[in-house]
Amino acid sequence: CTLLNCPILAYTQEYTEAFTSILFHPKLDQYLVRNETVYRGIVLKDDKPIANYRVGVTIITTTFLSTSRSECVARDFGAADSGGVSIFSAYHISNIRRHTALNIGQISHYSDEHEVLILRYVPVKITSLVRAENGGSIEIHFNEYAEQQTV
Repeated sequence: CTLLNCPILAYTQEYTEAFTSILFHPKLDQYLVRNETVYRGIVLKDDKPIANYRVGVTIITTTFLSTSRSECVARDFGAADSGGVSIFSAYHISNIRRHTALNIGQISHYSDEHEVLILRYVPVKITSLVRAENGGSIEIHFNEYAEQQTV
């Protein structure tokens, strides 16, 4: 996609790259999250986006993920409405040699959400996946891959 054939997407991509670069600024090192588990709750229309998830599979985050240090906050965000599938995820962040996640809760307008932002392109391995018998909820646990494990 170029500026000529799809300008909106090209601009969006440029802004995303610029934002990502800012997140790696050394002044943000004080916000790095290390050796901690954070949580995310969402509601999906159906489970198609995660249908191929299996224990042992490694995925790479391709977007920024808003998570919380509070399991209760994440579960509130993932409270299923009628017809949706509640997804609760736990991410264990190592963040040994890379910028994986930033604790932005203290600088957020919603400090009571205890927000942690997981950055793009973080490899995580599915360590647990439990589907409720009624299909209304799924709980997934991820561990960040250590840098020496990535290829």
